[in-house]
Amino acid sequence: MTGINRAIQVIGLIFCTFLPRQFALRSPDSTLNEAQAINFLFYTLVTCDSWQIGYIDNRMKTPSATPDAILQTAFGFWNSKVLLTAVTFDLFSTLGQRRLTGPEIGKKLDLHPRGVADFLDALVAMKFLEREGDGADAKYFNTPATALYLDRSSPLYIGGVPEMLNARLLKYWNDLPEALGTGKPQNETKHGGKNIFDELYADPEKLECFLDGMTDLSRINFEALADKFDFSRYRSLCDVDGTTGLLCIEVAKKRPQIEYITLDLPPVEAVAKKHITKAGLADRIRTATGDFFQDPLPKADVITMGMICTTGTWRKR
Repeated sequence: MTGINRAIQVIGLIFCTFLPRQFALRSPDSTLNEAQAINFLFYTLVTCDSWQIGYIDNRMKTPSATPDAILQTAFGFWNSKVLLTAVTFDLFSTLGQRRLTGPEIGKKLDLHPRGVADFLDALVAMKFLEREGDGADAKYFNTPATALYLDRSSPLYIGGVPEMLNARLLKYWNDLPEALGTGKPQNETKHGGKNIFDELYADPEKLECFLDGMTDLSRINFEALADKFDFSRYRSLCDVDGTTGLLCIEVAKKRPQIEYITLDLPPVEAVAKKHITKAGLADRIRTATGDFFQDPLPKADVITMGMICTTGTWRKR
């Protein structure tokens, strides 16, 4: 069984676990207990590769084409929602470098004990957690990847991306059929009629969530740019649409001789200052506000712009 199939199986069992008890499951093998019957039903619907439905293979020739990719994609939102939920709960940061049991994790995250083990085992099956031992005494801990990218104490943390996806984009993608049928946007403008960014700027919490997501999406690329591009010939850099000031921060870590300016709209400035101060670079990076569509840009030897295609109308772009 592939790792993907195992992950789908575990997540499917979580789903089946929460079905009402009066929901009767029946299988061709009357000797199966309830758990086996659930497993049989799920395998029949999803993977079609269990010994429990081997009788099907005896009655029909298996075609060369398989439904694996179709079913894995169709059920892909299960995997996605499990990961997004884990990040939203701050599970990976809670674990940090520790190894904790399911009950210990459940207590720290204030979770009902019913689904904790299945939730954690789903993450193990998807290779986002590792497990040592079995049963209630099993210890769960971060994988090298989740320790590096989903623990808030790591300088390479990218959890802002899944947090933004879970808080904003997931519900909008659920309205894709309506968007295709009507041609109308399904984001924050759906009910209020305002520009998406006006909606974000009106809610500081949503705005910071969005900016953190954009920052984490750019982090690896900006680190590579700061490392590979030779800034030694320049004395000043202005990053236009700089959001949290990440590009200036990354370059400033390597090039102390440069004067840095991060430019964005006024509602973004407070978030940028917060990130710059946290990086210990408030004395070397200054913020500026303005609309680069209308206002003159600050003078600098190097002007950078990144991920600005979400800004403004298509005509402006």
